[in-house]
Amino acid sequence: MSRAFYLFWTARTVSLTGDGLVNVALVFAVMSLGGSAADIGGVLGVSMAARVTLTLVGGVVADWLPRRWVLLVSDLVQATVQFTVAVLLLSGVARLWMLLVASVAYGAAAAVYRPALAGMVAEVVGRDRAGELRRANAMLGVSQSASRVVGPLLAGVLVAVTGPGWVYAIDGATFLLSAVCLVLLRLPLSRRSGSRRALWTGLRAGWREVASRRWYLTGLLVHCGYNLASSPFYVLGPVLVGGASVWGMVSAAGAVGAVAGSLLAARWTPVRPLSASHLLLVLGAAPLLALAVGAPAVVVGTAAGLGMLGATYVNTVWATTVQSMVPHDVMSRVSSYDWLVSLLSLPIGYALAGRLAQQAGSASVLAGAAVLLVAVAVPAAFVRSVRAVGQPSLGPERLPHGT
Repeated sequence: MSRAFYLFWTARTVSLTGDGLVNVALVFAVMSLGGSAADIGGVLGVSMAARVTLTLVGGVVADWLPRRWVLLVSDLVQATVQFTVAVLLLSGVARLWMLLVASVAYGAAAAVYRPALAGMVAEVVGRDRAGELRRANAMLGVSQSASRVVGPLLAGVLVAVTGPGWVYAIDGATFLLSAVCLVLLRLPLSRRSGSRRALWTGLRAGWREVASRRWYLTGLLVHCGYNLASSPFYVLGPVLVGGASVWGMVSAAGAVGAVAGSLLAARWTPVRPLSASHLLLVLGAAPLLALAVGAPAVVVGTAAGLGMLGATYVNTVWATTVQSMVPHDVMSRVSSYDWLVSLLSLPIGYALAGRLAQQAGSASVLAGAAVLLVAVAVPAAFVRSVRAVGQPSLGPERLPHGT
């Protein structure tokens, strides 16, 4: 891997760790201001709403402007937001409405950041280097998986010792460090085809690119179905496994599986990578079924590891395929639709899981979710356009559009 990639990887890793810190600090910040569970949901909700509203716009912006500068500005905005919240909390003048405003700004900056990532990885590594591109995505996957464990653990300790204000300050510092890495990053100038016309025109052009690729549309449907089906595990799991400490063990096992999935993706690319990855998603049914039958925590944790192995493998292979096969000048817009599906389907799944469990029982919901997951993933693996997508090393010219 090149120096440029390691700078980019460092920027992404510290940023992810900061995200893991602040997700915990936010809850305690709201509570420190006398907020209720509904207030916590409201603050999280407005941030999610900002992301959903601006994700497609972020894809257009990231295709029209240099992606490195889009990421840099996003880092600086998020750093400013987090430092501001830190000062407000530490000085004792913070109010709940201020956290709401800060969450909207943070969510807006994140909405622009995410679509730019896919195109940026390809710029740093090179679209014609399929093996290195796959390893790069795997390394980024390992960072993301590790941050989900390390971030919350550190946040718990820091909040207990110093309070949420200092955690926000540390998160702001991670964004500044990420920005420094991006400033040091030197990339060759790239030309992008297409003109910068009206925003709506840019959005329609992005959708045409998505709609012309049936394998991509199929992938979006699979991701939506997977998110909906896996949601009950995260809603009902903490209640059914026997307490916070046990759920922490299950979550850690899931993170270990995620790291294993990233490593597997770096080393193994089958002839039909998308078909194989869709089939591996079936492993996500394991933790659902383990919870449904009341299996011991060790079994649930092992199943969670298997499920995350499959999901992370899919994420890595999917990212590499998109980066290799979608035209560079529309990649962020195409990727923004994938982000939008995830942002919408996850909260819907969380909300449905709790309501359905009250009516039909937790075991029935978990078993039904496992069936849904298999019913979505397996047929998708045999769709003709999905099977037609070969290894990225075969090159963009092998991209099946209307197959």
